[in-house]
Amino acid sequence: MSDKLLPHERIPPQDIDAEMALLGSMMVAADTIDAVVPLVCPEAFYLPAHGRLYSVLVKLHESGKPIDLLVATDELRRTGDLDYVGGQDYMIQLAESFGEPSNAEGYATIVREKFRLRECIRAGGELQNKSYELDADPDALAGRCIDRLDRLAQPIGDFASRDILDHLDGYREYATDAPKRFVPSGLDPIDTTLSGLALGATTIIAGRTSIGKTSLAMTLAVNAARLSNGVPVLFFSLEQPLWEIMNRVVSQIGGISAHDVLNGLMRRDMLDRAIGDVRTLQARGRLFIEADAFVVSDILAIARSHVRRYGVKLIVIDYLQLVDPSERAESRNLAVASVSRALKRLAMRTGAAVLVLSQLSREAVKMNRPPKLCDLRDSGAIEQDADSAWLLHCRSDEEDRSVPLQPMELNVAKNRNGPTPIFRLAFHRPTMRFIPLQAEEKAPPVGTPNLTCVGEEVTA
Repeated sequence: MSDKLLPHERIPPQDIDAEMALLGSMMVAADTIDAVVPLVCPEAFYLPAHGRLYSVLVKLHESGKPIDLLVATDELRRTGDLDYVGGQDYMIQLAESFGEPSNAEGYATIVREKFRLRECIRAGGELQNKSYELDADPDALAGRCIDRLDRLAQPIGDFASRDILDHLDGYREYATDAPKRFVPSGLDPIDTTLSGLALGATTIIAGRTSIGKTSLAMTLAVNAARLSNGVPVLFFSLEQPLWEIMNRVVSQIGGISAHDVLNGLMRRDMLDRAIGDVRTLQARGRLFIEADAFVVSDILAIARSHVRRYGVKLIVIDYLQLVDPSERAESRNLAVASVSRALKRLAMRTGAAVLVLSQLSREAVKMNRPPKLCDLRDSGAIEQDADSAWLLHCRSDEEDRSVPLQPMELNVAKNRNGPTPIFRLAFHRPTMRFIPLQAEEKAPPVGTPNLTCVGEEVTA
């Protein structure tokens, strides 16, 4: 019979000696706490009592109180936690087992790495257990697992290079190479005034239902993918199936009437040319479309994977209120707020430009006036989290669905790092794309491909 332990008989990865040495160092040399806090959290300790003591020591340090064995013991006695952590005798044992205070960061690193290993085991166990459920969704499970492991793969709390001097060389390149900080939109007014969509930032496009938010987002996505100085793009559609999104892409790229494509009335040669252009974009890793991700953890996992594998720089989510939070929230506002924060972190951590579509509140729609930031539906967190907010509007005195070229206003109501202009655009209804509106401009004929990118697009 084998002496090998079964999985459930194994002791999880842990190092009690390192935990004791770390806590002892913190009590004996409080100046080590600042170096330790970015590396570990209370949950990183294998023994819950150690995690509780760690929290107390950090709280004392943040309050500015001097820390030693007596102060820590008195604080634990005051909060009723002294017996929980092992009593006064154990506190003395910890203080005597500190090793070298200069090694505190090393002890913290050991504690952190053991914690990460335990989290890997826990994630694997949860995936295994949920896979046995009758209604398990393999795509959703895989997405959540990838998201969790991806977070574990990050250098958790590693702030070893916080000194600003370490970043000056990189900042100089950042400051002198503006094109690398933005994704081109292909719409001249936007690119001239705002330089495009800022990398590492979230941009909200809001407007009432059926105003053209998806068409504008698709125009920006297709332009960014096709321009010679463009970037790889990932488009998440939560409202429309893949074939409808492909219909929009083919119409915009080929300059074909979306109605004709839908009803099979288009010229075959134009359709084949547009499909060939789409194939070229996909072959070059410029355009990706995802229509089966609805939970924010799945969206984050897919987005981070595409950023790593294909260098995606523009991520579009259509639209915010349809994204399900990873965990159940107490209210709709809190659910939307959690999704908004997650997408904000996605932009910051990946460095990609994240473009998110959002609905307006019902009250704002009923008023039939130009939208304001406060009209964003379901949560004030959307306005707070967004680096830039663009409000799409068609004035009632100008709206005419019978004309092919509809004048529109795009109000940059918020912009953390730049101006807040109002752009005059035009929605070309047949091809469902946006173009700059000029005073003398007329509707382009259907069949004119790629209105905004002629002469600059990526070609086969």
